[in-house]
Amino acid sequence: MDERNAAGALHVTRRDSTSRSAVATQSLATLEAHAVLLRAEVAGLRAELANLRDRLPPRGGGDLLEANEQLILAALRAQAVAEAAERHREEAAARKRSIDGRQRAGTRAQHGALQEANGLLVASSLQAQAQETRALEAHAQALGSMATAAHELRNPLTPIRLAAGMLGEARDDLVRFTRLRDVIEAEVVHIARLVDDLVDGSRVVSGKLRLEYADVNLASVLESAVQTCRPAMESRHQQLVIDLPAGDAMQLHADYTRLVQVFTNLLDNASKYTPEGGRISLVAVRSPAALTVSVNDNGIGVPADALLRIFDMFVQDSAAAALRPGGLGIGLAIVRELVEAHGGTVVGSSGGRDLGSTFVVTFQASAGT
Repeated sequence: MDERNAAGALHVTRRDSTSRSAVATQSLATLEAHAVLLRAEVAGLRAELANLRDRLPPRGGGDLLEANEQLILAALRAQAVAEAAERHREEAAARKRSIDGRQRAGTRAQHGALQEANGLLVASSLQAQAQETRALEAHAQALGSMATAAHELRNPLTPIRLAAGMLGEARDDLVRFTRLRDVIEAEVVHIARLVDDLVDGSRVVSGKLRLEYADVNLASVLESAVQTCRPAMESRHQQLVIDLPAGDAMQLHADYTRLVQVFTNLLDNASKYTPEGGRISLVAVRSPAALTVSVNDNGIGVPADALLRIFDMFVQDSAAAALRPGGLGIGLAIVRELVEAHGGTVVGSSGGRDLGSTFVVTFQASAGT
């Protein structure tokens, strides 16, 4: 029922209730008037009986007695009528109170129903608006992500095309030929990594990310990640400090390849966003309950507003994107998904712009089992 129909029904209910209340009030007034008349009649009869007693001689006692009995019977009948009238009056008053009570209760119920319906309409409207806003934001983000991916995949094609065109001219110049070949190989590796990130990102979004568990040594995982990232760090003259527990203190039941991917992404990010000559540290600590790995740098840092969304898909801080263009903003999102898939957590922190960053990955002692 909409609000106009509800209001109409409420108006009809009020009109019917008012009519019943008026009838009850009128009946009550009539009964009260009859009761007054009957009381007056009884009083007159009693007065007449007293007068007759005073006027009749003693020998008329039998007639007086008969008259007195009739007067008493009349008085009793009048009293019975008066009592019946009183009962009717009380019943009418009770019906009136009941009608008034139902009318008030009905009015309150109608008001409550209208308020509840209005509240539901308002809540539904707000929810629909919120859903529409989220849908528009998601659509805009998807379009932006597609544009970013297309742009980043297209960028390496230009140096590949130029280098490939010059290979024929440099056939007799081994140094130049080797340099052009290295350019092509580097850009192909870049494209392959972007494609891998996109594939992993789509698996994360669709929930199709799969892990292959085995007993692994986390120290071996970290060494593989370091070997992958060391050339880039050395080219930027960055210092890498490593502190890992010795022996078998780093055993986990996990997916070796995916854990290498996690720490490669974290170390690669630390290197990309740390200036030349900067410092990066990789520290692992084993406690009875958990295994913790920290990747710290003294690079450009992350502002507080960007830190809130740093693990979201296709999100990049503007300063980071300006310093090292060519990323899709997928790496940290994949890191979070892979760590959480192993039952662990990853937390990023930073003192702010130019104050470096720290990422802490924690696995429970029984992670993945």
